[in-house]
Amino acid sequence: MRDILLISTFIILAAVPVRSDFERGALPVVNYTSAGDYRADRDAWSTVRSRSGIMYFANSEGVLQYNGVTWNLIRLPNRTSVQSLAIDRDGRIIVGSDSEIGALTETADGVRYTSFVQFIPDSLRNFAQTWTSDTLNGYSYLQSSSAIFVIHGDSLTTIPASVLFGMMYRFQDRLLVQEQDRGLMELKGTKLIPFDSSAFCGTVSIASIFPAQNGKHFVFTKYKGVFLYDGRTMVPFPSPLNDLVLKNRPYRGTVVSTGENALGVVGLGVIIFDSAGTIRSVVSKENGMRFNTVTSVYDDGTGNLWLTGYEGLARVRYPAPLTSFTDRQGIASAVKMTVRHQGRIYSGTVENLYQLTTRPSVTSLVSAGTRSVFTRIPDVREDCSFMLSVDDDLLVSTTQGVFVVNGTKSRLVTRTYALPLLRSSADPDRVFIGTFGLGSMVRKNGRWVDEGLYEGITEDVYQLLEAAPDQLWLRTYNQGILRVRLLGGVSRKTTVERFGIADGLPSLSFLPATIIEGRLCAPTENGIYTFNEQRRRFEPDSLFLRQFPGAPDGIYAIDPGSNGSYWIFVDQPGGYRLTHWLRQEDGTFRQHPLPFALPPASRIEWVFEDTDGTCWISGTGGLFRYEPARTAELPVPFRAVVDRVRLLGNDSIVTASSSGTINLRYDENSLRLMVSANSFLDEQQTMYQFLLEGFEERWSGWTFENRKEYTNLDPGMYTFRVRAKDALDRLGEEGTVIMEIMPPWWGTWWFRTIVALFFLTAGPVIYYRRVTALKRQNQMQEEFSRQLINRQEAERKRIAHELHDSISQSLLTIKNRAGLAVERPDEAQLMIEQMKVILTSSTGAIQEIKQITHNLRPYLLDRLGLTKALQSLLRTFSESVSVKIIGAVDEIDGKLPQENEIHLYRTVQEALNNIQKHSAAAEAHVTVELGEQQLRVTVQDDGKGFDATGMRSDHASLGGLGLDGIAERVRILGGEFRITSRIGQGTTLTITIPLKGTA
Repeated sequence: MRDILLISTFIILAAVPVRSDFERGALPVVNYTSAGDYRADRDAWSTVRSRSGIMYFANSEGVLQYNGVTWNLIRLPNRTSVQSLAIDRDGRIIVGSDSEIGALTETADGVRYTSFVQFIPDSLRNFAQTWTSDTLNGYSYLQSSSAIFVIHGDSLTTIPASVLFGMMYRFQDRLLVQEQDRGLMELKGTKLIPFDSSAFCGTVSIASIFPAQNGKHFVFTKYKGVFLYDGRTMVPFPSPLNDLVLKNRPYRGTVVSTGENALGVVGLGVIIFDSAGTIRSVVSKENGMRFNTVTSVYDDGTGNLWLTGYEGLARVRYPAPLTSFTDRQGIASAVKMTVRHQGRIYSGTVENLYQLTTRPSVTSLVSAGTRSVFTRIPDVREDCSFMLSVDDDLLVSTTQGVFVVNGTKSRLVTRTYALPLLRSSADPDRVFIGTFGLGSMVRKNGRWVDEGLYEGITEDVYQLLEAAPDQLWLRTYNQGILRVRLLGGVSRKTTVERFGIADGLPSLSFLPATIIEGRLCAPTENGIYTFNEQRRRFEPDSLFLRQFPGAPDGIYAIDPGSNGSYWIFVDQPGGYRLTHWLRQEDGTFRQHPLPFALPPASRIEWVFEDTDGTCWISGTGGLFRYEPARTAELPVPFRAVVDRVRLLGNDSIVTASSSGTINLRYDENSLRLMVSANSFLDEQQTMYQFLLEGFEERWSGWTFENRKEYTNLDPGMYTFRVRAKDALDRLGEEGTVIMEIMPPWWGTWWFRTIVALFFLTAGPVIYYRRVTALKRQNQMQEEFSRQLINRQEAERKRIAHELHDSISQSLLTIKNRAGLAVERPDEAQLMIEQMKVILTSSTGAIQEIKQITHNLRPYLLDRLGLTKALQSLLRTFSESVSVKIIGAVDEIDGKLPQENEIHLYRTVQEALNNIQKHSAAAEAHVTVELGEQQLRVTVQDDGKGFDATGMRSDHASLGGLGLDGIAERVRILGGEFRITSRIGQGTTLTITIPLKGTA
């Protein structure tokens, strides 16, 4: 969020009387800034804009600084009140206050204040307020009642007053000051010389001097009115201007960029008058000002007049291309539509219909005799949604129906809720009416008659467009788009085509459409859609962006303007916008910059272009009048700047070095950059774009945020660039800041040199040791592989022996017994004996085969699972050997990948085999425990044990094929195991294996 929220209704000040009396009096819409916004005293006295574009204001608590985003209060020594400011030729802000004289200098790190009090004689140091300051020919002058202080370079000279000094004034290229009893005096260098010592100038208090015609000057006195001064004599200037200042005491003012004069007045506001003394405009409480005493007027050169007063600050545009009409002129609600009919302006609001008229002004001199107000048309009440001028009649659609208005008289024609109106091109005496359906009214013998509704249409019609005679497009509120063909004659029959989401529309939300070069263009949330006649559906309009290159997103309405132009209404983050597009020779349209910005909260409803080019803009914020003839070409002297760079985390501010580069440590690589732009058109509508060269390749999108953050930037040089565009889409100058993030200590050149030297000396040694270790590891791997192959061969040999010695012998016995039985078939007893032997041999063979296959692959593992297989293994082993096996196995089925279950089974089996063969144990304990993330297997015996202290911790070689096999299987399982053993104290084998999905 911005640090300052300007309290604004926005826009601007009427520059000259408008072309007719009854349209005079649009309000000067003013931007206000209160003491609560800038957090200082409410009294403000003077304004200047520095060369960098920053605004400074004299305040009772110090000097206020405003960069377009944030306010800052600069306090002076002893917290003195500041009354006047000026800019010298070196760009310093000269400051005049109570008993304090000094200068503010803008630096890269902020603002530095230098006091000149030490140059003031002790007898003059207790001076009171310094009311005016000015610069001329390299000298800066500050006026107090008791002395004039002259700053030249770094020195100060004091000119004491004989009696009392009045205020200083510009007179052509000279600087004058009034001294009591001596008249007007001229300041030249550090000297004070008489200019006009007449009795008039010596006795009458002068408030301001302004240039007039023919080399003369207007002299405004505090209490005697206005005089015309030719350099020798003063003569009264009888005029409305004189009458006005006789009633309200004049104060200070300035010559504005138009060549006109602006005078602050106590108790009134600001009077703007030309060199002939004609009042051009008055900004007062009567017509929009919040406070009625203006202590200074400052033209910043960009179209803004800054006003200071006892109740804060105000800002108005001058000259003003845009003025507003609000409840002060009688319009107290949102305006739906404005038109001109028979030379008069009519505005329809959500409550009533109004006509712009004139009344005698309460303060006639303020508005030169008349005051524009809107008066309500009797009987036309409630929501006036549409107006249509048809020859001598003004047709107005309302919630009551359609009225015919002539002057201030009205007559109700239809009594059904009416919305849009459309004059038929086939029959100019017929007007179509959008309502709860489609209706019409016709003019017969000069009188309008309600014709009723057409058949076949029941939707609420909010917009009417004519594609061809008797062929209409109807846009409903939330029921899609209709195309209606009227059958003509007295018939009320129609043919209706309805189009909705199924026909290509992205939604049914109502947004006003228009016809551009014969095709319907319908704004939607997804862009502009048009109707494809061949496919009979709505599609994105591919021609629109070619016709309107650079058209913004968020278009919610398109209105045709004069000379083939179009007004495009936009709803974007930050508020509503109005854009104007002019036709070019090639048929495309280019955006014409508008010299104003509407209040962001004001949704635009309608734009009416008058015959002289004046545009009446109706919206939720009231009625605005844009007069292109008053538009002055505004300069673009603003630029974007980086105000502060803060470290994320501790929020400390970092500043640039003498070279202009911000140097940051490696641990300071997360930053927040605060930016601003000194454009004061409408600061809340200023947008920013960022690019960090060295990190980003393209500019960011436009944003209203005035800050950008970067985190974890790599070491290196970066250039941060920021640019801004104001409320009129004008691009200002770009601001940059260079940052260098230093590398960490391990990335510095000296550390890299040390590392390089280290590797040059220690590298060969490390390489030799590494190669030796790898060779040793390869040798151990080869030895393990050799032992594994030998074991596989031994296993094959054992299986071959078992098959030969047992199975083969059993089969041979079966063969021989069967042959003997075949040879002596008649001997039944012999046959029975041989079959018994065959049965016994075959049964033994089957058992032996089962044992062999079990040793190759335990069938219980596949049939019953890992848990049952391990339990069976422990039970079988305990029954077949002399060692007592005590086991406990948790339910672990499915906890390991299926291909790994056999490895765990064989690991436990191998551990039991080692106990049987080598431990001479009487008892062994085997546990398989299930944890949250791992499986723990413990095999412990009370055998003879062995010395395990010399074994390698990585189990690369464990001194036996059994343990090597266990180690290899545990490695495959991704686990770890540990052997604890001492001679005479048994052995403990501990294995941990990660569960499935946790490795």
